[in-house]
Amino acid sequence: MLKRFTIGVLGILLLYGIFSWTLNIFLEFGEKKLHSIYVSGIIATSNIVAAFLIIYFTINKPMKRFMQYFLGGMGIRFLLVIATIFIVLKFTAIDTFVFIFALFVLYFLFQIWEVVLIQWHFKED
Repeated sequence: MLKRFTIGVLGILLLYGIFSWTLNIFLEFGEKKLHSIYVSGIIATSNIVAAFLIIYFTINKPMKRFMQYFLGGMGIRFLLVIATIFIVLKFTAIDTFVFIFALFVLYFLFQIWEVVLIQWHFKED
């Protein structure tokens, strides 16, 4: 499971980096927009790593316990992401639209990867 997670996250980040770099070349993003893209990548990646750790340490527990930790962790992670977004937007000079858009794209891709990973695990059992 750890190997699949790592490969998936690195693959998504690689595609994200290539896409961001390509956009930068063709659209000539400024430093502010690039900084927004990098910060959103850090936040989204931190979120998926936290999700994986919760899943990894509770996946073999009884289903009720797994769901408690999984859903509770999801709520806590969501609140932390919202708080981080607020702090970043309030105290840094980044491009708000690019930041929110890039964060949404990565968050969405990582959530898909999280669901796929869980489905693979339960299919194997």
